[in-house]
Amino acid sequence: MKILALGCLHYPNNKKEFLESLNKIEEKIDLFLILGDLANSTFDYLEVYDYIKNVSKNIIGIFGNIEKNKEEIKNSCKKIKFLDDSSSVFYKYLFIGTTGSSDKKFDESLHLKRVKFVKEKLKSSRKNYQTILLIHYVPSPKLLIGEERSKSKFLSSEAYEKIIIENKPNIVFYAHSHLSLPLQTIAGIPFINTSFYANNGILKLNLL
Repeated sequence: MKILALGCLHYPNNKKEFLESLNKIEEKIDLFLILGDLANSTFDYLEVYDYIKNVSKNIIGIFGNIEKNKEEIKNSCKKIKFLDDSSSVFYKYLFIGTTGSSDKKFDESLHLKRVKFVKEKLKSSRKNYQTILLIHYVPSPKLLIGEERSKSKFLSSEAYEKIIIENKPNIVFYAHSHLSLPLQTIAGIPFINTSFYANNGILKLNLL
């Protein structure tokens, strides 16, 4: 299955590079994953949506930390199935989606709520599906190679790392870090950074 994954575009930043990357896609795309911080305003988000809405019949998205008007975006971007602390089955995969949070808890109750959501969903994930976690914030400080150490608590949370290692999803997609490596593994689990900056474009890969 051919998929695209895109996070931290921060449109209209990188507009030229984004369109160039989009124009290079010629084959049929089975699934497009959106990992948050797509655009710097709702207006810009809708402009990006116009570019991507016909790239694939199947688009699954989560929100980042800069997207504030969630309901307006949901209502205007009908072709995107948003997972906002929720899950959905596609083909043989169970996608679990959340914005996540960092150890610099700007909202303690929301942080605890999201950690609990990920823990419960991963624990109860059905074994007849491959489980894929979509999370905007970096799910482990160990992934922050290339970032300043002082930024770790703003970008990531150790709470998610522990839960992920215990429950072993098949793949974790994340964003939020512009400098971390595109692919790293922890305890044999692949962690894929979808940031436009980290990949110098839209990430393209195959899922088995």
